[in-house]
Amino acid sequence: MSPLSPPSFSGQDVYYSQNVFINKVQVGLWKPPEPGDAAIFNVSVPPDPPQPTFTPEQQAAMSKSQTEAANNPGAYGQVIVGGPNDGTMVNTVEGQIPEPGATGADFSGDPKTTTAIIPIPPGSTPYQQLNINIANAINEAYYQGKWKRTGHNPNILACFADMGHSEIKSDGPTAWCAAFAGSMLKRSGLPYRQGNLAAYGYKNFGKSIPLTDYSAWRLNDVVVLSTSHVCFLQAVDPVSRNFTIIGGNQGDPPGPSDVTQLNWGRGQLGLIVYVGRQWDIPPDLNKSVVKTIIGAKGAQAPTK
Repeated sequence: MSPLSPPSFSGQDVYYSQNVFINKVQVGLWKPPEPGDAAIFNVSVPPDPPQPTFTPEQQAAMSKSQTEAANNPGAYGQVIVGGPNDGTMVNTVEGQIPEPGATGADFSGDPKTTTAIIPIPPGSTPYQQLNINIANAINEAYYQGKWKRTGHNPNILACFADMGHSEIKSDGPTAWCAAFAGSMLKRSGLPYRQGNLAAYGYKNFGKSIPLTDYSAWRLNDVVVLSTSHVCFLQAVDPVSRNFTIIGGNQGDPPGPSDVTQLNWGRGQLGLIVYVGRQWDIPPDLNKSVVKTIIGAKGAQAPTK
């Protein structure tokens, strides 16, 4: 039998094996969670048409944008909400992949908004399905380890494939926030940006919600940050100027990124450059997300 690797806690004594028999009957012992098999991929959805591979110029631009994001003070000092690491302070450095076909510093390209046809349970709506899919992803990330970047996480790679980028075989340094957002929208039956892997590709997505009309912001509105990040809104506090979001490729570099819910504190509401949606909200869910959000204290931005 083999010890867990890495151990789940110091001094653990839990082991697992795939070749254990009791009275000549094969049994399955507890084993650590493995990435893969996220619920959202249980439904078969055709991938987007194959997208052009990235040119060396685009790859260089991507590397530059990631470096700039790492030096953005707004990327530092967020707090995880929920799960076993609730309250842990992390940093989020979110570079951006140039849009296929883009050149130089043009990252957004001209992505096409489209909608995939997927089965929606009777009595439900695509927006309600989005809420379910995002909640499932958070639970899978927090309690089953299914969304952590490992270098080859099949769930993250499936998001790239959804967007027509099956040529991406590693989730290593590749930014995947836009791929995650696209898959969540696509597999909920909602409009999304076809083939898009750029966070800024979601600027001007759907109906723009005024950045100063916080009472009009709603759960899971698409949010774009100036740190080259796209995610889903959970709450906003106009007084403290903090906000809460859920998204992919959120973590604590140089450690692995993940799907997380974060309180983005330190009064950085000004980092949000776009809020929008392209769906109707059922009356019973059309509720304000304004609330009090306590941000991280003592978080320090990096020194250059």
